[in-house]
Amino acid sequence: MIEVMKSFMMAVLMGSTLVACYPKGVPADACGSMIPDHSGFAAQQSNKSVPFSLIISAIDGNGTSSVPVTVTVRADKGKIFKGFMILAHAEGQDQDQDQDCNISYSQSIGHFQIPAQSHGKLVSCFNGTNNAVSHSDAEEKTEESFVWIMPVYFSGNVTFRATVLQSYSKFWTDIRSPTITISTL
Repeated sequence: MIEVMKSFMMAVLMGSTLVACYPKGVPADACGSMIPDHSGFAAQQSNKSVPFSLIISAIDGNGTSSVPVTVTVRADKGKIFKGFMILAHAEGQDQDQDQDCNISYSQSIGHFQIPAQSHGKLVSCFNGTNNAVSHSDAEEKTEESFVWIMPVYFSGNVTFRATVLQSYSKFWTDIRSPTITISTL
């Protein structure tokens, strides 16, 4: 009987570890593919309606620290999300192919700042510093906003990409913002 109880407790503990893999945000090694390591679960099909969007503030300047860009991940009405990861990618940047996931990705540019009362945390990808943002807890969210600062002297087109998790087993990858054009003045 004791052996049965030990086996049961071990199964419960292992199961709870799998469900709560990264409740405090993604590790930096997820930067390339932006695909959660949720064993046995795949991203939702991209041809279905995605219940999340990336919204970029109006660009009335050049994206420097004096004219920041606000990036918001928002759930559709009645939907929630628990986790996310956002990076900024420059058009025309060298891209690599991830053979395991069969997707192309480029390195993240610029850096993010986290506003007070946010459910986000900074992540450093591709030898950069604070160039990605992720969730800091597994609380239910409907919207999160962050400030993005472009690299110094950058000119070009930028698209923000996100992965958003509604639950451990249900997530969407490669959610893209509209492309913005930034020019150095």
